[in-house]
Amino acid sequence: MAAFPLFRPLGPDSSQDHVHPPPLHAIDAPRSMIQEIRRAAKMAITLGRLLDLRDILTSGAENDAMDEGKQMIQLRF
Repeated sequence: MAAFPLFRPLGPDSSQDHVHPPPLHAIDAPRSMIQEIRRAAKMAITLGRLLDLRDILTSGAENDAMDEGKQMIQLRF
């Protein structure tokens, strides 16, 4: 039975590869693929901002509805 090392030795740059991936322009990929990644990232950021805005507006409307409900209860008594 052969013994396998539990940890493989790391070279000087191999540990940094996982911590700091190369920038998009350094990746050996077609320009169209890089442009598609950038476009998708921009859309995701925009969609995230819209969802955040929707959450803010929705929670404000819910709070207004709760306040109106409290006022109606107070008027009945």
